[in-house]
Amino acid sequence: HPSEKRLTGPAGTVFILNIHCGHSAVRNASQEPRHALMANFSRRDSPLLTMTPAADPEPEMLARHPEEIQKLLSA
Repeated sequence: HPSEKRLTGPAGTVFILNIHCGHSAVRNASQEPRHALMANFSRRDSPLLTMTPAADPEPEMLARHPEEIQKLLSA
């Protein structure tokens, strides 16, 4: 694409992008695997979450955390 901006960096580099940023992947020309971790954060009242709601945390998982964290993780 003519407006393309490629993000490159050495191993271990982290790029944080706004979800509104268009993205794609290009062919990995190296002989090494390219690992990626995708994560997202959203408000509880986000319309995106109502389309595909996340599962409630298991009680056993919640019990491993302090009360403050349990409140954050519970709906």
